[in-house]
Amino acid sequence: MAAIARLSAAPAVTSEPGYELVLALRRAQHALALALDDALADVGTNAAHLAVLREVRAHPGAASAELARRARVTPQTFGQHVKELVRRGLVECAPGPGRRLEHSLTRAGERLLDRATERALAVQASVLRDLDERERTALAAALEAVTRRASEERRRRPGAAEAATGRARSARPRRAGRASRAATTSTPPT
Repeated sequence: MAAIARLSAAPAVTSEPGYELVLALRRAQHALALALDDALADVGTNAAHLAVLREVRAHPGAASAELARRARVTPQTFGQHVKELVRRGLVECAPGPGRRLEHSLTRAGERLLDRATERALAVQASVLRDLDERERTALAAALEAVTRRASEERRRRPGAAEAATGRARSARPRRAGRASRAATTSTPPT
């Protein structure tokens, strides 16, 4: 708790601590992501690929959508990462039941995952070096609670994220193909 006491002795954020705390969490996440990607670049990968490799190893034979959810990316993003990892000879895909693809790591993928995990653990140790074991446990629990509550908040407001970015999920009509759009486009009178 000594490190947390030192951190809490830092200047007050503002009169809106909830919002400032959210911004502080985002800054910390961003800085950590950059540090992790820098460390992983030394072994030829990045945090996104590390997440995919970890999930493929941990859940062999799982459906792509399940692996994407576990890696915290969309199925489309997961597919893009897998395509790159297959191209690099790190992941193999084989047909499974129905339309399902089953993913597995190659030996090169296993080796890369082991090296990348070592780098990720080194970054973790470095950024948490001011915290003792009890503080790390408390921080992990607090971050889990924040993650859980943020997920609950998101579920409570369906469509809010899409509305904020101008992308509606189910409310948006499907786009017509090029030929269909051309047929429905009217020419202004001359």
